[in-house]
Amino acid sequence: MITLKCDQPTYFDVDDTLVSWGYNSAPIDGAVEIVCNGFSQFLIPHKKHIEQLKAHKARGHTIVVWSQGGWQWAEAVVKGLGLEKFVDLCISKPLWIYDDLPAEAFMPKNIWKKDE
Repeated sequence: MITLKCDQPTYFDVDDTLVSWGYNSAPIDGAVEIVCNGFSQFLIPHKKHIEQLKAHKARGHTIVVWSQGGWQWAEAVVKGLGLEKFVDLCISKPLWIYDDLPAEAFMPKNIWKKDE
């Protein structure tokens, strides 16, 4: 069993949160090359969310990065963005979550607003 010993976990998704897809196999301005399982993709870093990740880490939060593409993809993006010293754990996106309360009951309402 793995126990994440922290009181302030903060979770960040990868796709369309930390990076945006350029839908292009060639580099475009500001794109970062991410290599995972032998495949290369150029993605645009979402600077505002990356700064939020760093700010949470600076306040003592434990940072978990997850992706529907799996832990390998999450890890590849973290490394591609040079965020290894800020991220504590990379995981796959949860398939199921069981809780007696909806997320809105224990998370600030402002995080449910889509950030541009």
